[in-house]
Amino acid sequence: MRDSKKFIGFIYRIKTSDNESLIESVKQGYSAIFTEAITVKVTFGDGNHLTTRINTDLEGDKKYYLGNMFNDSIEGDDMKKVVKVVKVEQV
Repeated sequence: MRDSKKFIGFIYRIKTSDNESLIESVKQGYSAIFTEAITVKVTFGDGNHLTTRINTDLEGDKKYYLGNMFNDSIEGDDMKKVVKVVKVEQV
């Protein structure tokens, strides 16, 4: 992981009341870019599942997937709700 203190210091030096939301967006983007990817198993309501990698921690992954609808089909649309997300340990 890269040293984020230098980046955060830079952000606070350019901080003004006019660009507060821009600064927050840049900080969030920086965090997403330098977060190490994890592998997770995503389970749908019907029991089907997929394994994928995502550049976030487990909490961020759960926020992204849990309770949301995703297409579980190669052909056509088969939208299904995600009911479970677990981290898969790499061998």
